[in-house]
Amino acid sequence: MDRREFVKTGIAAGVVAATAHAGARPHSAKRPPNVLYVFDDEHRFQSMPGEPFSDPVAAPNLDAFRKANFSMERCISNYPLCSPYRGILMTGLWPYQNGITHNWLELGTSFESIGDAFDKAGYRTAYVGKWHLSGVMFDADFIPPGPHRQGFQDWHVWAHVNKHMNYSYTFDQNTGAVIHPMGYQATLMTDQAVRIIHEDHGDKPWMMIVSWHPPHFPVNDAPAQDEAYFADKPVALRPNVETGHGEHGAVTSTETISKFYQGYYAHIRAIDREFGRLLKALDDTGQADNTIVIFTSDHGEMAGSHGRMYKQVPFEESVRVPFFVRCPGVTPKGGSSDTLFASIDIYRTVCGLAGVPVGPQIKGKDYSATLRGGVTPESEVAFLMNQGRTTPGSAASGQHVPAISPGHANGGGYRPPDFRGLRSRTHTYAVASDGRWLLFDNVNDPYQKHNLIDDLSQKARTDHYNTLIEGWLKEASDPFDFRACLTQRSTAPA
Repeated sequence: MDRREFVKTGIAAGVVAATAHAGARPHSAKRPPNVLYVFDDEHRFQSMPGEPFSDPVAAPNLDAFRKANFSMERCISNYPLCSPYRGILMTGLWPYQNGITHNWLELGTSFESIGDAFDKAGYRTAYVGKWHLSGVMFDADFIPPGPHRQGFQDWHVWAHVNKHMNYSYTFDQNTGAVIHPMGYQATLMTDQAVRIIHEDHGDKPWMMIVSWHPPHFPVNDAPAQDEAYFADKPVALRPNVETGHGEHGAVTSTETISKFYQGYYAHIRAIDREFGRLLKALDDTGQADNTIVIFTSDHGEMAGSHGRMYKQVPFEESVRVPFFVRCPGVTPKGGSSDTLFASIDIYRTVCGLAGVPVGPQIKGKDYSATLRGGVTPESEVAFLMNQGRTTPGSAASGQHVPAISPGHANGGGYRPPDFRGLRSRTHTYAVASDGRWLLFDNVNDPYQKHNLIDDLSQKARTDHYNTLIEGWLKEASDPFDFRACLTQRSTAPA
């Protein structure tokens, strides 16, 4: 099925019909705001336009959206890996509480998900795109209506998203019939989201999550126009990019990593265009003034910094992500905050901004007051983790999962260690499963090139951080044997 036939199936056909009579819609003055939560995959904060060494990235829609609205400039991914981030987003709980301690695990149904919360508040709920919470099948199986859809009434999940062109497929959400259109994956997902925006919702508010897979690798399959745009453009490499660090990694030369950036930026340019389509759909239907729009990402991408590709490490390129918000008449135009804000805070904050009640079991803080231009008492740190191996089952999920060996190689050929750590306003600290790993002063060493873990003058700081981490592990039901790891120096490269 090509894209034209895809439209005819009805998955995207509503766009054409609705556009013919698009315009401002009358809504009840008391109607709650819609919520459009958009996130892509592996899109680091450092690759936004205007950030140091981001040339020649081109994302005019995202750049304009950031500058015109409100940005949480210090948004941290607590666990920079696909499924764990989604587990935190969906449940507002830490990984050992929701059972998603690594990729390839299935999210259980004993939680009040963010979809459930909006559903109970009277919203029409929709999910479009990458799901990655279906276990080892990686979304390849149809999920019928029921609790495994986590409160989302409209369910348009895509399978086999690990390639971006003419490869992925989705399902008829009622029958489970496979629908396999041709085209760029993110464009096809956006077609579905635009159709939902254009539908007549009456006076019922809607909440939709759109989850794109690009710019996640592979980076050699962006639309031709975007690849051509960057083909001859030189890229600026961050000062901490290193080469020659792995037999199987992509960082073998500056030429290799520059080629990676060209493909990575090509996908960002394509995603930017799709984000613009979503904003236009809100404008065309008269819903822009009553819709909260959020753009963010699940985690970053090392892209050669410290000789690494991929994520799952505590470095800034891996954990810092964009988080831009527009709530017309509420969020300050052109505003920003450098408050520490993390994945665990998103559930409460989004619900708080929309006025949707949440249960007491939800972790994290509600930073909606900060988004309104006020002040929220800030957490001292954002906690960080990577579980390089899974345990056979968990109390939260009750499932037996295949063990992943310690130091399981990631997509860049490197082996990130199991670690627990934190990001404060000034420092990054982490302890690996084989010992004390790294301490960086992010103010005086923004590219994290000087590891202070053996600096005796920092002992009071690390002792304090150790106390904070131990308290968090207990609160998060995390069995990591942190105290035992402090007795030696890690051999993991910093």
